[in-house]
Amino acid sequence: FNTLASRVANDPDLSILNEFLAFGGIDLSPEGALTLLAPTNAAWNALGFGRLSFLRSAAGRDELIQILAFHVASSIFTTNELAVGVKITTFRGVVTVTSNGPITFNEGDNALSPAVLLAANILANNGVVHKIDAVLDPQDSRV
Repeated sequence: FNTLASRVANDPDLSILNEFLAFGGIDLSPEGALTLLAPTNAAWNALGFGRLSFLRSAAGRDELIQILAFHVASSIFTTNELAVGVKITTFRGVVTVTSNGPITFNEGDNALSPAVLLAANILANNGVVHKIDAVLDPQDSRV
């Protein structure tokens, strides 16, 4: 069953994201047309042990849900649509494509760590996954 949820669950490089989606109660298996900007394990680990521990706690769950919602859009954006200046409306705010060589999201705008596209167009029957190398923060484009 080729859903976004199964794509994440079956990718060892997205195991932290998979854990966080489950903890946050976010289901990526329903029918629809979604784009998932998927931070890799290295991206999550770059936040540091303390930050990850907080996000894994009951106290951090609401913040985690907001961060995860900032990585999911309710329409499909393949690399054909990811040109400089394109704004992706996520469930938590807008992510902007700021470079296309390589494709980068939210560079500038006070971002301490813009996200670079690592693996693109991982297709599922309800959307597309793009692996990124940083966690985007809906509060201020920083984590």
